Amino acid sequence: MTALRFTACFWLLLAFSPCGYGSTASVAALMERSGLAEQVQRIPASVRAGLVHAQRLGDPLPEATFDAMISSARRTIVANDILAAVEQSLAQTLSESEIETLLAWYQSDLGREIIAAEKRVTSEQAQAEMFATAPSLYRDQQRVAFARQLDDLFQASDMVIGLQAYTGTAVFSALTLGETPNHEVDIQAVQQQILKEIEASRPLVEQGIVLSFLYAYQNLDMAKLAQYQSFLERPATRRFNDTVADSLNQALQAGITDFARHLAKLLSGDLRRS
Repeated sequence: MTALRFTACFWLLLAFSPCGYGSTASVAALMERSGLAEQVQRIPASVRAGLVHAQRLGDPLPEATFDAMISSARRTIVANDILAAVEQSLAQTLSESEIETLLAWYQSDLGREIIAAEKRVTSEQAQAEMFATAPSLYRDQQRVAFARQLDDLFQASDMVIGLQAYTGTAVFSALTLGETPNHEVDIQAVQQQILKEIEASRPLVEQGIVLSFLYAYQNLDMAKLAQYQSFLERPATRRFNDTVADSLNQALQAGITDFARHLAKLLSGDLRRS
């Protein structure tokens, strides 16, 4: 079960690494100003980094298999494809007036301050510091409660957990079919085992997401954070975040399906070029 354990380990690590329709131009501007475009651009590299970390922790895959996995991920999980899917969904969901309202908030002083705080979390130095300061960050229960509310508003933990089940099954099936093409994979049995891993990892996923929020907003006072929460609870903002979560989920599932299919073919020797 090396492949299955690798898959579970990978997703645990990745979880820690948060009317009239609008025009494409205005949606693109909203994605840029809100920081969403930059976040999406980092997804493929984060996926590959998760694979690398998992490979280093116990029961590593054979080198050729791992190289094929990285090659498949690079080809099939593409930032521009994900961006295009999210942009299309937003253009079909938000009205032009809603986009203008959201843009105005993200261009406000507080909006800029929030985006700058979120960007600081992404550096390697910040990641190390975040875990080092976790005990002190968790002592402020008011901020912890706020971070958990953000997790609910963004559906962050639910999205990670949902993708784990789909991805774990897809990747494990691809590895199995690649190594033994004529072998029948008991999808239901694989799903059940992966679901056990997922339920066991939920507290870690939630803890990692809450910690990232605590670290990001630690220098903002609670009055500003209350204003931010009020903004997030507006109908237009909820529609924006719900659409982003749904379209990201669908786009990632499509990319992961292609990844699993490409990997299975690559490992079985059906592809001469990767």
